[in-house]
Amino acid sequence: MGDTFNFENLDYGDQIFNTTLISYNDRIGKFTFNSTTGEFSWSMPFDYDTQRVEENPILAHEEIKLPKRLFGSSRFNTTVNGQPISARILAIDPFTSPNAMVLHY
Repeated sequence: MGDTFNFENLDYGDQIFNTTLISYNDRIGKFTFNSTTGEFSWSMPFDYDTQRVEENPILAHEEIKLPKRLFGSSRFNTTVNGQPISARILAIDPFTSPNAMVLHY
């Protein structure tokens, strides 16, 4: 069961923007955005029962769509449960949308 949230009128760096967060596996909860630091956070419970995963291989996949104009030459850090995400776990897609950068986790 997946979930999609559209968040409107977020404010960062004197820019108002909208974003979409998609979870392909479970419901999204506790979404927050810190307009001072530019940090997003949310929860997505996931059943890591090994029997379930062995019977039906699952790729835990989430994505967030952010306006390209927010990126410029800035850098960003991504973490899951406080642990840095390596390049093998995060795919940055600047091509799917002309106006959005899609970050696939």
